[in-house]
Amino acid sequence: MVALVTIMQNSFMTGGTVSAWTIQQDMNSAGFTDIAVGLALKSLSKKGMILTETDHDQNGEPFSIYGINSTGEDWLLQKSLLGSGHGK
Repeated sequence: MVALVTIMQNSFMTGGTVSAWTIQQDMNSAGFTDIAVGLALKSLSKKGMILTETDHDQNGEPFSIYGINSTGEDWLLQKSLLGSGHGK
C-alpha cells in the first residue's frame, strides 16, 4: 500500500507518472529496503493497480516510470473511506 500511496502522492493527478527513483527514495525514507520497493511495484503491477512505462533522460538513457490507474485509485479511495470511518 505504501508504494501505491507514494505513486499517487507524487503523480498529483490521474494520468501522471513518477520515476522509480522517486518511489525508491520515498519508500527508503519511510524505512523500506530496496527489495521491498521492487516487490511492491511488481505486486501492484500484477494486480493491475499501476501502469509501468519507460521514459528517457536527457542523455537518452531509459528509466521506468509508474502511474496509478483507475483500479488503484478506486482501491485507495475505498481504503481511505473505510479507514476514516466514513465508509460505514
